[in-house]
Amino acid sequence: MLGAIGGSKLFGSDWQTKDQGFSLRVENGDFAGQQFEYQKKKGGLFGKNKSRDRFSALSPEMQTALGNTYDATEGSVLSLFDRLNIQLNDSVLDGLNIAAFKMSTKDKTAEQIQEEITKWFGSVADFTTVAVANATVSGTAGYDF
Repeated sequence: MLGAIGGSKLFGSDWQTKDQGFSLRVENGDFAGQQFEYQKKKGGLFGKNKSRDRFSALSPEMQTALGNTYDATEGSVLSLFDRLNIQLNDSVLDGLNIAAFKMSTKDKTAEQIQEEITKWFGSVADFTTVAVANATVSGTAGYDF
């Protein structure tokens, strides 16, 4: 009966998903991805409005695809330095951190999502190049990055 009389206005609403997508980042040189849902809830008379991000694991297929793309991107950058005859050790990217990028998939086509992912991996290549160049500063004298 309370719900019929306005209980939802008194006590607030249920959580509603307003956006969803992927959260992509690099931690210590390793790719880390998650799915996210951005949710809101009206507080009603007795509470405050609230919002939250809920994270969950990527599907195994998506994790594999994005992980392989990250590995290929990293490999391309490292092979560039190899072609320049710059010696790198195995830990050159251990300190690479790229803050999480939340990419909305709401109301986007597969092509638009792919375009956003491609842009993100382009920035990963840029950050990786700079990180390697900084780590090997003596070996990159004379090159502009």
